[in-house]
Amino acid sequence: MAKRDNALGRCDAAATGHDTEQSGKTTITLSITEADKLKVKVYAMAHKTTVSDLLHGWIQEKCES
Repeated sequence: MAKRDNALGRCDAAATGHDTEQSGKTTITLSITEADKLKVKVYAMAHKTTVSDLLHGWIQEKCES
């Protein structure tokens, strides 16, 4: 399992240019419709941000007490 996790980390780093272990970030997979995916990407671009930053803001707003 550790070997697989290490390989996934290397793939993430290669694909994104970011080392997830050093940044303290991880990846998640969401199952959403293509229409919703397009909406959130367009919204993020229009607001000069990223989908990850939008999600982070939502978590800060909704999940922190």
